[in-house]
Amino acid sequence: MVGNARSPRQRVLVLVRGANPSSDYYLMPRLARMDVSVETIDTRLHHPADVALDDALVIICRYLPWRWLRALRAAPGARLAAFVDDDYKAMLRDRRLPLGYRALVALQGLLPLRLLRSRGCRLWVSTPTLADRLAAWQPRILTPLPGADDLAAPLPPPSDLVRYHAQLSHLGDHGLAADIVRRVLAKRPATRIEVIGPQAAASLWSFSEQVRFIGEMDWPAYRAHTTGGGGILIAPLRDTAVNRARAPTKAIDAARLGAAALFGAGPASQALAGTVPLIPDDPAAWETALLGLLDDPAAIAANAAALRTTVADWARQAEPLAP
Repeated sequence: MVGNARSPRQRVLVLVRGANPSSDYYLMPRLARMDVSVETIDTRLHHPADVALDDALVIICRYLPWRWLRALRAAPGARLAAFVDDDYKAMLRDRRLPLGYRALVALQGLLPLRLLRSRGCRLWVSTPTLADRLAAWQPRILTPLPGADDLAAPLPPPSDLVRYHAQLSHLGDHGLAADIVRRVLAKRPATRIEVIGPQAAASLWSFSEQVRFIGEMDWPAYRAHTTGGGGILIAPLRDTAVNRARAPTKAIDAARLGAAALFGAGPASQALAGTVPLIPDDPAAWETALLGLLDDPAAIAANAAALRTTVADWARQAEPLAP
């Protein structure tokens, strides 16, 4: 896949359902290190008839609409790969997720994966748990990889702003996070709280004027919002099948913020063991850990610095996208 003077550079098409962290944290930084020609295509905005698919490596990032699925199955010259960072079957069984979201997972996630297997589509996944659950594909595991701009902002001074950022797929975790914050505010009522999440979670956070609830942002806006600023980012996870398949990408968000962070103990965060505290699925344990940070600015600074160093090491040690 390396170009030379006699052959054109390999064309790589990355199919995305809008700009998203999965592409930015797994695919694009690796492709940037390769001698290939990369084009990112938003499948919501472009029609496959307008794109030359033959003789390209087409990488499907998470979701694929039916019209694109049909076009790829009919393009014998295209080589196919897919990247998956969610357990689709577990998400379909999670009734806390809205029906419309589960329909998207079924029709644009699980179904294309099954139908493209016969086309020799290679599979990349984000965690060992997903690799086990999709073992029939013989998938390859990719670790998360920050971009250079994720580590560019200087570490800010310690701040007691507590941040919780979780999308719709984490709707069930918002209740756990709200319980933790409610406990902390009972003892430290002046603590400022920033929550970014879906509107469906807003009512869970209406218990205090100290909570600033911000609706979900698109990925470019969120990435800009989380550059610098510091604070303490919390990422509690309930012990569910969906969460056990997740990866520690929230650590990159924290590193970009220059924030300290607390993460849930479990498979999703094992890559951070020894770097920052990993807290069990217990609100009381979270309350103790978070109060400990809020009362110790030096601990906030040390936590943020250790997290930034670990995430920078991921960038240096990341395996390539292809042999």
